[in-house]
Amino acid sequence: MSIPVISVAGSAPEFMSGPEAMESMVIEGYRAGTLSHALASRMLGLSRFQFDGFLKDRHIHDHAYDVADFVEDSESALCA
Repeated sequence: MSIPVISVAGSAPEFMSGPEAMESMVIEGYRAGTLSHALASRMLGLSRFQFDGFLKDRHIHDHAYDVADFVEDSESALCA
């Protein structure tokens, strides 16, 4: 899968690779609050702590891990 990236006028369009496109979609879903911390980390195949590092490396600090995320993670762990 490739997703075109809007480029500066006059330059050729650039495309994201599959993993880059998935990361972008997960980041936006997480920022918008439509993806929980647990779901976003699973979609990228990362542990909760790896996902925190992933966000930190990209300077993404909005929608930090909160009580609702903790409850969902706890419920997911009990069901697994």
